[in-house]
Amino acid sequence: MAPVDVRVTIENLAPANGTLLTPVWVGFHNGNFDTYDRGRPASPGLESIAEDGATDLISREFTLSGSGSVEGVIAGPGGNTNGPIDPGEIATATFTIDNQDPRSRFFNYAAMVLPSNDAFVANGNPTAHRIFDEQGNFIGAEFIVFGGEVLDAGTEVNDEAENSTAFFGQTVPNTGTPEDGLVQTHPGFIPNGRILSAPQFANGDFTASGYQVARITIGTANQPAPTPPDLIEVTVNVESLTPNNGTLLTPVWVGFHDGSFDTYDRGRPASPGLESIAEDGDVSGISREFLSSGAGLVDGTIAGPVGADGPIDPGETASFTFTVDRSLASSRYLNYASMVLPSNDAFIANGDPTAIEIIDENGNFLGANFVVSGSEVLDAGTEVNDEAANSTAFFGQTVPNTGTDQNGVVRTHPGFVPNGRILSAPQFSNGDFTQPGYQVARITVTTNDVPTVPLGARFQDNGRGEPIVDLRGIGAQQVQVSLAEVTSDAVFNNVVGLYAIEDTLGTVVDEFGNRLTPGDAGYAVAAMGQRVITIDQNTTTVQPITGGNLLAPFIIANNTVEQFLAQNPNNEQRDDTVAYFSFLGANPDRSEHVRLQGNNTFAFEDLAFGGDLDFNDLFFRAEFSVV
Repeated sequence: MAPVDVRVTIENLAPANGTLLTPVWVGFHNGNFDTYDRGRPASPGLESIAEDGATDLISREFTLSGSGSVEGVIAGPGGNTNGPIDPGEIATATFTIDNQDPRSRFFNYAAMVLPSNDAFVANGNPTAHRIFDEQGNFIGAEFIVFGGEVLDAGTEVNDEAENSTAFFGQTVPNTGTPEDGLVQTHPGFIPNGRILSAPQFANGDFTASGYQVARITIGTANQPAPTPPDLIEVTVNVESLTPNNGTLLTPVWVGFHDGSFDTYDRGRPASPGLESIAEDGDVSGISREFLSSGAGLVDGTIAGPVGADGPIDPGETASFTFTVDRSLASSRYLNYASMVLPSNDAFIANGDPTAIEIIDENGNFLGANFVVSGSEVLDAGTEVNDEAANSTAFFGQTVPNTGTDQNGVVRTHPGFVPNGRILSAPQFSNGDFTQPGYQVARITVTTNDVPTVPLGARFQDNGRGEPIVDLRGIGAQQVQVSLAEVTSDAVFNNVVGLYAIEDTLGTVVDEFGNRLTPGDAGYAVAAMGQRVITIDQNTTTVQPITGGNLLAPFIIANNTVEQFLAQNPNNEQRDDTVAYFSFLGANPDRSEHVRLQGNNTFAFEDLAFGGDLDFNDLFFRAEFSVV
């Protein structure tokens, strides 16, 4: 025997006033112990745990099966062996496993969902969670159980009656009305029924999009315990900005992820999931692609304010609130996708997976507020834009997937057919999204759980201590820059400001379209050509700028930008009229001249080689807000 101490951790991820779990039964086995089969009756042991949270019978079934020798129960952290695991609680237990025993290689679990008649979670595939490989090497596992995975044992009628609803009035076991049914996906609690109407279970609808029941982690005892979840509620709002008789949107799919889920690539074929949403507004395919990618754990659909599947009409606003764990990398970024109606395969989505950062790497909530313009409407390239009655969604099509296959690639949509069926219809007479200034929607992401970090707090460094400003997450919107403070202790009359860069390394584009990096000849002139803000010690206000860019700071020592360009365009080291940047390679003395201080403040040093290093020759504090 080669004993390994294996720790199993159960984290209840349900929101406050959500569902609980009874103590969780776990067993290690050879891959043959089958907890349940969907569409077949539950075993007595599963019935007992699903109706009453009792584990004695399933433990006996496990032992008698001969499939494994190690099993046990993980109770809530309150000290009571029968205590449930409440929302936000973490329960753990350690088991000593023989890694050479073939009967220890796989992991099963089962627990009742509270309150309920016979709702439960368990793994029906005995080999889904391998813990040791054939050589006895520890693999471990970590996975999330979603609300859509909650099962109905089919053993007791879901009447939510007081005498038969565990944890909600039932005082003795096995008191409900027998159902004699089969294991199936649970339909959810009764709308406006006893459970969901109770304040302590107001958030217990596990059928809601993105609902998470639990995270289960199997690790070794010497591994650090998992970080407790830091759950926040995030609301995504979609406001249609189209004019009357303009385009509509199908319910909008959104997903939170780690920055690796790519909705589409321009110039390449659409995925089956994207094709389904672009042609028919069906989000089920893209949701499956998203969850199977491993990039994220939470996704859902935001429908119009009328009906669960209703479109979002011109002027309407739709919203949905998601619960995400801001301690996870899989919650950092947002993707979205929606079909534009009416059309054959027009859609909107973000093709850059990291364009919309919601939560930064430290768990700070950033949120988002951006506009999707008509010029961003895309063509999936999957269906010919014939605007025919039988294939134009929302304009005559009665069944999905009826258009003529195009076998093309994703590209900018050319717009509806001039004088065609769509634009000739009175209800879509203002639907030409190719018109200048056409706006499709505004999407905002907010929370009431934690303070929203102002845009100015995105002052950061690029990983090398070189300060930049990141305004990419808000799209091409007008951004107001408020100068909270501008101070100078310098003898020189300096000018500072921000200029647009192409990446975090400081690349700029000159007037001829050439990409220059810090240290290249002509860098300073090109940077000044990309400046968006110029400030001196007398500046009190600046003009709004356009978001969607990376910006970097500069300082012109003892002169204006215009005089620098006329007197020292090669940016040679002199006593005055020199341009210094946050990127050391761009500075003629290769020294630091810009520092990022607290409270959204840039501080500058105007003398060569760092001067007196006091960095108070001019500094400004700014806050950014979307106009």
